[in-house]
Amino acid sequence: MALVDFISEAKGEALPGIIALGYISAFDETMAMGVIQAKGINPLRDALKNENESVRTAASWSLGQLGGHTPDHAKALAEQDIPRLLLEVYKDPKNS
Repeated sequence: MALVDFISEAKGEALPGIIALGYISAFDETMAMGVIQAKGINPLRDALKNENESVRTAASWSLGQLGGHTPDHAKALAEQDIPRLLLEVYKDPKNS
């Protein structure tokens, strides 16, 4: 998926791609699973860990859209340690 590649490569400029992945993932569970299968969790996780606050906010939202459909979607996020990272950002958004 080209958006996944864009987010991976566009350090500091990935916000539009992150938001697009969130909207795609929100549309239905099949499209969300397509994002998961295209390895879309990894660049969202990296943005959550390494980018500025507005990009982390968008990555958090997109991950929520991605994991909210079925237990399988949530499991894919849990396997990438996303719940722990989201909790860290929630606890201390400035130092994440």
